[in-house]
Amino acid sequence: MSEHPERPQGVSIIKPDGRKIVCELAYVGKDADGYDEWQCATPLSSGDVLHVDVLPAKSSIVGPFQ
Repeated sequence: MSEHPERPQGVSIIKPDGRKIVCELAYVGKDADGYDEWQCATPLSSGDVLHVDVLPAKSSIVGPFQ
């Protein structure tokens, strides 16, 4: 396994009104199943859509939810 995990690419939040917000990611570490876990710095609200262009294998994105 790589010491520096591959970062998800093109991550953004699409708001219900159509606005697009770039989601800054921070690496959290490996979860219990061995997935590289990334956290979105911007809280997600009900109705938001998380868009990801490229999600590397064995990766997940978590975020604070409002």
